[in-house]
Amino acid sequence: MTTTTQPPDKQPARNKVISVWVDEETQRNLRQRAKENLRSISNQAAIYLTDKLRSEPRKERG
Repeated sequence: MTTTTQPPDKQPARNKVISVWVDEETQRNLRQRAKENLRSISNQAAIYLTDKLRSEPRKERG
């Protein structure tokens, strides 16, 4: 079996780690959602951030 690795700038986002600061209310909401959905808080936070980013209008680069 042959395995290949992609350069760091070409790796899918799921392989990258980010740190995000959120307010107390958002933390409580994430904990509650994680508990309800039987997910870890980090997985629930990733879902939350992805949904927020998708809902924002895209800005054109230029």
